[in-house]
Amino acid sequence: LPAIQSCIDAITEHQRLNTLMKGELIKGLLP
Repeated sequence: LPAIQSCIDAITEHQRLNTLMKGELIKGLLP
């Protein structure tokens, strides 16, 4: 079902953004 696939894609993209943001936060905390 295309709807389920697009939903999975959205979740994957969201998780990737969260990971990127966490990485940026960690980099910002390091000197």
